[in-house]
Amino acid sequence: MLHALRRRDDADAALARALALDPTSTDAHSVRSQFALARGGGRHAVASTRELMRLDPNDEASRELHALARKSRNPLFGLLLRFGDLLDALPSGARWAFVLAPFLLSRLLRPFMDALWAQLLLGILLALVVLSWTLEPVMNALLMTSRHGRGLLPAITRYATTAFLAYMAAAVCIGIAGVTTDEGLLLFTAFGLGLWGISVGQVHLIDMVRRRLAIGLHACGAALAAATVVTALLGTAGPMALALVLTGMAMTWFTALA
Repeated sequence: MLHALRRRDDADAALARALALDPTSTDAHSVRSQFALARGGGRHAVASTRELMRLDPNDEASRELHALARKSRNPLFGLLLRFGDLLDALPSGARWAFVLAPFLLSRLLRPFMDALWAQLLLGILLALVVLSWTLEPVMNALLMTSRHGRGLLPAITRYATTAFLAYMAAAVCIGIAGVTTDEGLLLFTAFGLGLWGISVGQVHLIDMVRRRLAIGLHACGAALAAATVVTALLGTAGPMALALVLTGMAMTWFTALA
């Protein structure tokens, strides 16, 4: 509670007293790990979560915290954690403003798109948005390269990451084909695949009730994506490619706001 109220010094003092009373308290070590992650993670978070796993090696929540801590060793991911902690502390209206800011800013910049500064600003903005939506599954993919890392991730996270990689691989291949053949339809299809990949890579972060709906929608989306790829390669996927992009945009926003 003290940490949520941004009274971090008081929270640290209370946590230190709790650990002094019971150095083996898994609850206290869990709170210490969460404090470290909210502040950007890094080596301190890894050490805290490693101690938590030592005390309770079979606890799934402890493994998830340790996985998050290992990902936070990446400076960009650590900044993303800090940004998430900042958003959580804001009122609901302010959080919505942050979510909608990229769209609103792109609309405001439209009259100035002939200017180099506006193009650079929009490019940076889009890069930051894409990075914030893809960094989580990319870091999970890196964790999955080792047996220990795979063991830290829940099954749903591994499935989401694998689906993300499949979508992105398909998007890259279709995009390369579009560039080499100068076929706009293939590039449009690649964009739709990328949107669905971004969405599915975050599905494990959705609460359980909405996650079931999201998984069902993603099953339909996978079928649409497969059909669109086949028809795009045949040059007849106009309406399907449009449907893939529009539904991909909808699923990306659904995942971001869920």
